[in-house]
Amino acid sequence: MISALERMTQSILSVLGEDALLHGVVPCKINIERDVQFAGIDHEAAQYRGDITVTKDVATIANTVNPVLGQTFTMVTGGQTYKLDKYVDQNGYSKRFVVLKVA
Repeated sequence: MISALERMTQSILSVLGEDALLHGVVPCKINIERDVQFAGIDHEAAQYRGDITVTKDVATIANTVNPVLGQTFTMVTGGQTYKLDKYVDQNGYSKRFVVLKVA
């Protein structure tokens, strides 16, 4: 049985996500947030350390497709390939990763 929160995650990704192939074969919806600001290292605030704030692209993927670091996914529209580079967080139903474009 699928929980209500899992169905909600799937619903949100179906609206906000784009069609993609995880690891080249698993069809799924992935939401890519562009230019997300990260400050500090290991969740320390930049203002206390004097660090630079950087911007990265972040992908949100449902746990049902079991995304793991190092995997790649290809967007169906446009054909751009990304690599799951760094784990950001999760809520139990989806995971967020910093992604890098693969040439």
